[in-house]
Amino acid sequence: MSGVVVEGPDGSGKTSLVRELRNRLHYPVIHVVQPKRPNVTQMLQLLDCGPAIFDRFQWSPIAYGDALRDGPELSSYDLWALDGYLMSRGYVLLFCVTDVLTMLENNRKAPQLWEAVKNYAPLSKLVARYSRLYETSELRRFVFDYQKTETEEVISYVNAFAREAAPEHVLGHPRPKIWFVGDERADKGSKGVHVPFYDEGISDKLLSGTLLHRALTDAGLTWGRGVALSNSANVDLRAVYSALGEPERVVALGAAANGRLHKAGIDGRVVAHPQWWRRFKYSDPDGYTELLKEATR
Repeated sequence: MSGVVVEGPDGSGKTSLVRELRNRLHYPVIHVVQPKRPNVTQMLQLLDCGPAIFDRFQWSPIAYGDALRDGPELSSYDLWALDGYLMSRGYVLLFCVTDVLTMLENNRKAPQLWEAVKNYAPLSKLVARYSRLYETSELRRFVFDYQKTETEEVISYVNAFAREAAPEHVLGHPRPKIWFVGDERADKGSKGVHVPFYDEGISDKLLSGTLLHRALTDAGLTWGRGVALSNSANVDLRAVYSALGEPERVVALGAAANGRLHKAGIDGRVVAHPQWWRRFKYSDPDGYTELLKEATR
């Protein structure tokens, strides 16, 4: 297993849990605190530093930004890429939370915290935003209430779901039912991160990565439902196919990926590359959703 992400609002017992996990698992602790918009490129690279314990990661910029600042500091597209990488690397997420009045009391005793988390209304809003993230996440996750939950329960949970990671540069489920395979174009991003179709800073534009993200999401083809995505360029596709457990359905995104799958002796369906669709059918993003639905039936 690559590691553990510990998330939660101030006053929830997060720091104490991180220390206990460090002492029991002997993993290094990485504190992820970034002002304003986080550097997603750096965050993706950090995930390869495992095994590690992350003290905050992908939820805090969304929850704190939405509740206490000018809005979420990661887009749904950013979260899609980060969650896909976390899932593929076998991370477990622990969500620390307890009743608001207890957290409020804890925060008022701590001198180096925002004044906002020392007041009931903003702290309640923060907790509600975290709870929505928990409810919609597809990652392996566990709620830790330090007033009700024994630390041994957390350790048992982490150990129970320890597993090997998917092959390098795969996003999504490590044992998928549906495997999407792309080509090298648009896979490395403008800042050199080898994550399929993710390019930081394009979240407000319908480019190849955001088009694919939208289509997969609208089609219900999410990571937790047994979907994975990877690149085909300079990759032993037969080895990846075997490591993923020989997925039931393989879908090539474009002719180049389809040709590489054919050479590897892997049967699959082929659909238009998202970059092609974005260029020539820009006015019909919903059509790409239907294309992916049809290919995975």
